[in-house]
Amino acid sequence: MPQPVERCVHDLVLDKMAAQPTAPAISAWDGEMTYGELEVASRRLAHHLLERGVGPEVMVGLCMDKSKWGVVAMLAILRAGGAVVPLGVQHPLSRIQGIVNDTAAPLVLVDRSHEQRLAELTAHTQLLAVDSFFDDPSTVDTTTFDELCPSVRPEHVAWVIYTSGSTGTPKGVMLEHSAIATSILGHGHAFGIKPHDRLSQFAAYTFDVAIQEITTTLALGACICVPSEDDRVNRLTPYLAEARVTIATLTSTVAALVQPQDTPTVRTLVLMGEAVQAKVVDQWIEHADIINAYGP
Repeated sequence: MPQPVERCVHDLVLDKMAAQPTAPAISAWDGEMTYGELEVASRRLAHHLLERGVGPEVMVGLCMDKSKWGVVAMLAILRAGGAVVPLGVQHPLSRIQGIVNDTAAPLVLVDRSHEQRLAELTAHTQLLAVDSFFDDPSTVDTTTFDELCPSVRPEHVAWVIYTSGSTGTPKGVMLEHSAIATSILGHGHAFGIKPHDRLSQFAAYTFDVAIQEITTTLALGACICVPSEDDRVNRLTPYLAEARVTIATLTSTVAALVQPQDTPTVRTLVLMGEAVQAKVVDQWIEHADIINAYGP
């Protein structure tokens, strides 16, 4: 068992922002960011969230496509002291409304492509289109983190992940900062993540694996590679090669579709989300280290 880490998730990332501001943090289909640029963008949005009433353990919905702004939004929520509540972009509005009601989320972060669909949410919940926010030059912010939310503590809730609801009403699982920090550092060192590594971000935000993919990568100073939905679904193998991914986190079903000889930079394959298939091990064993991280 890893030693408990009594720190906030975003503080682990802030350490890397201070230590390596020019290093690549995000390489996404919609743009790239260094750690310094990620610090500025997440601080700017976090300050705005504070002005909108976000603080320790205030639940903030997030209904966005995978993108650089999705990563910025998650980090900004944490820096403002709030808890990230992922909402599926493909989920019915009734499910999203149910989760928003259950968490009493006063605010949902969206991108422009989903803003209109979610406009019908309850009047008690406001929407903020993150990409539009960053297009507005009047929102430039120069606050330091110490002026943002110094009262957030490791025992505060950082994420709320909802079950599928296949056996009834979806239930929210609250994850504290310290629990996530302990997990990501333990997993990160076990995976052998180094600052020069480039890790794929394949999982949906509503899946707990996405927390590991994003926060572990940033806490250890590596680069998150975020494919477009088309690349993720239709051309994952060429994407992994073009993005020079070194550590790929995939399900066995997806890994079976990727030919190792066509992704020469992948040195570690982390299998999550479902039981490992023997044929996948046989397929990859000569090409990469294989880590079974599945734990139902």
